[in-house]
Amino acid sequence: MNSAKRFLRKRWKLSKTLFTKALETQQNAFYESVLGSSY
Repeated sequence: MNSAKRFLRKRWKLSKTLFTKALETQQNAFYESVLGSSY
């Protein structure tokens, strides 16, 4: 049971990190497109 919990926590951390990174990339692209169109 413990190993499964640890595995799930690891996966959750990884997916959270990936999600955050993807979100940041999306935001950056959005800001760039907005700023680029305003200039």
